[in-house]
Amino acid sequence: GFFVILTSETKCYVCGVDIGGKAAQWQLQIPVDQNIWVVDESKTVEEIMLIRYPEIPIIFENQGKKGLMVTCGVNTNCNAKASKDQLDCYIMGTKTNLNFLFHSQKCEGCLKFGHESHRCSGCRSVRYCSQECLVDDWKVHQTN
Repeated sequence: GFFVILTSETKCYVCGVDIGGKAAQWQLQIPVDQNIWVVDESKTVEEIMLIRYPEIPIIFENQGKKGLMVTCGVNTNCNAKASKDQLDCYIMGTKTNLNFLFHSQKCEGCLKFGHESHRCSGCRSVRYCSQECLVDDWKVHQTN
């Protein structure tokens, strides 16, 4: 169904209140007319995010190693803080992806992208992710 039963050790991400064993709802998407990259702290939580069932714990995002970010749903400050932290997580992920995109090179051997690269010592324009790919592609590259 729509609700998820939280594990017994679950606590609110912000205030730390015990919400283990309670039913929780998934966070709904941000209203369409709102700028997703800005959390306007002068607005009410209802204006910042859509809440289907007030006062029921809300599951935000999976924070990777930190696990799920869940708020008590009762304290509006908890929802606002989690929403801001979720936004910060999105921004960090976006910056990481852009950094990888702009600093990675495509290997001419296996066609994978990566930061590490080896250049052909002859032409200096062809890159490889490893010495192994360079050696494997040498005969093809040498004829070009």
